[in-house]
Amino acid sequence: MIIRKLRKQRNWSQDQLSKLSGLSLRTIQRIEGGNKASMESLKSLSAVFEIDIRNLEQGVVVVDKDSEQWKKAPLWVRIIFIGSNTVKFKRKDAVILEIILIGTGIILSLAGLFHPDGNKAEVLMLCSIAFILSAYYMSIKLRMGDKYLVW
Repeated sequence: MIIRKLRKQRNWSQDQLSKLSGLSLRTIQRIEGGNKASMESLKSLSAVFEIDIRNLEQGVVVVDKDSEQWKKAPLWVRIIFIGSNTVKFKRKDAVILEIILIGTGIILSLAGLFHPDGNKAEVLMLCSIAFILSAYYMSIKLRMGDKYLVW
């Protein structure tokens, strides 16, 4: 939000800011939309706005994939967060998705237990297992996101 405010104070369009900063228009749009920004993007923007980078860091969520904390993360953790700075997916969204997956898995397993047709019951049980495993994956992603400061 701070980027949008600074840009509007100067009466610049997003396209103008893109050209001045050397960042793509899409990157400007993503940062203004609340997505995470790389340190390189913040450095470019702080130079254009002629302000200290620390002022930008306070108003923008930063993903520093070069930080020691991120480098210490195991490869599998880095893999599950590929694209985390390009997809607008926050911790709250992950928690909601986990709850929905668990609930759906439970409902499908109950439906499978009480369904009179054996073939359909088997399909329902397999689907419930898929939903519960997806919820488990999401819970791992949540915990690793907390541990390695991704959110």
